[in-house]
Amino acid sequence: TVLVAGGSRDLIAYNTATGNSRELWRGSEELRCVTFSPAGSTIAYCRTLIVAVIDIGGPDPTRDPFAVPARVLLTTHPGGPRRIEGIAFSPTGSVLAVGVGTRVKCYDVASGQVRSEIAHGGYGIWTIAYSSREIIAVGGPDGKLVLYDASNGRLIREISPAGNGLCFSPDGLMIAFRKHGLTGAGRVFFYDAETGDLRFVISRNYGIHGLGAVRFSPDGKTVAVGDYKGRAALYDA
Repeated sequence: TVLVAGGSRDLIAYNTATGNSRELWRGSEELRCVTFSPAGSTIAYCRTLIVAVIDIGGPDPTRDPFAVPARVLLTTHPGGPRRIEGIAFSPTGSVLAVGVGTRVKCYDVASGQVRSEIAHGGYGIWTIAYSSREIIAVGGPDGKLVLYDASNGRLIREISPAGNGLCFSPDGLMIAFRKHGLTGAGRVFFYDAETGDLRFVISRNYGIHGLGAVRFSPDGKTVAVGDYKGRAALYDA
């Protein structure tokens, strides 16, 4: 099993079985997000102006999975309004949804071509999640969580207030996101993805460091919540 962790300007792969690590990329530009494809065979990462993928799967067990170079899917221009903020793989791993400015672009991972686009609008995009039920969730600075049908871009519903760190449960029936105030009283909200109803809230004081990532376990029964001090807590979902 390989875990990819992103620092502010580097990308490092960790082998959780051996503890060994390898630096995949280092540069002067901020690394904004990293994600695995569902099968674990592809890594995607984005910087402010670039989205790239690394194909780490393959039939040869002796091959170094990180010896292959990254493929750039998208490059935007410095100083332009098309800042890249979020990426998420489709359930099959064949499509990568990318938040570019106020639009969601869905790229064919194999060819690098744009399959479809969703005009999200508003004040831009902060975070994206892609569910196993072909729903794309988009959160932005306007404080709204918007769910779209990935097949046709149709708006399904809006949820407000919303935050960052969007993630779906493995079955796609629940969506979670984090939100914290200036006092450090962090909260994680869990909504029914089909009805938009609030299911429950986890509250915890994380101090000045604030909440980080929110993720479901593969069976959907546990939620991991991290903070910016490097701590993580597990909760029953």
